[in-house]
This record gives sequence, C-alpha cells and structure tokens, in this order.
Amino acid sequence: MALNASSTGTKVELLKKAVDLYNGDLLRSASSEHWIIGQSVHYQHRYIGAVTELLKTLHEDQDYHCVHRYAAKALAIVPHSADIYYWLIHAIHTQGHTEIARSELRTAKNHLLEEDYELLANRLAVEENMT
Repeated sequence: MALNASSTGTKVELLKKAVDLYNGDLLRSASSEHWIIGQSVHYQHRYIGAVTELLKTLHEDQDYHCVHRYAAKALAIVPHSADIYYWLIHAIHTQGHTEIARSELRTAKNHLLEEDYELLANRLAVEENMT
C-alpha cells in the first residue's frame, strides 16, 4: 500500500506502521532452527526493505531527525545493514554532527562484513567527503 500511496505523507505513515510491526526474529529462541529460518530471513528482508524506503522518503522530505531515529532503531534490530548505516550516518552528517557521523562509521566497521563496509565508506566518501 505504501508504494502506491497517493501522497508522501500517506506513504511515510504507512511505512512507519509497517516498520513498527517488526521487532526482530520470529520466535527468537528457535530462530536458528531449520524449520523457521526461511520465514525469519524473509521477514527480516521485508523489514530492511521497508525501513530503507522509509529512510529514503524521510530524507527526501529533509526530516533528518526522523531518519536518525528510525535508522538507530532499525540498527538495534538488524545491525548488519550497510544501507541503514548509510542513512543514519548521512542524516547525522547533514545535521552538522561530523564527529558523531565518523563515530557511527567506526561502529559500522565493527558490525558489517568487510566488503559491505568498504562499499559504505566509499559511498559516504563520495557523497559526504567523510573519509
């Protein structure tokens, strides 16, 4: 519904509702069991997609405070998404908090795979002149 919303405001509200529904893996105690891994991964990917679209839309509206808040919440749930780190760091940097943005980039280095971190750092270097 959010992708077909008639206005940006409606899209943001629908995405916020969708994002707020997800709080992590299904049945956390059994999340590594073979019978549920497929569903857990499916919902996590859907969550990442919804969060990324929300962050992109909030950025287009220049609502950097909300970008920061939703990205930080998402990283608490899914700490391995380079896209979410990008939006968090981009929002912080855009608000003029360069040192905090650099600190978040160092945190990303600890949570991401090396190749994902390199892509993130390169993207930020080009767009933010952060490295």
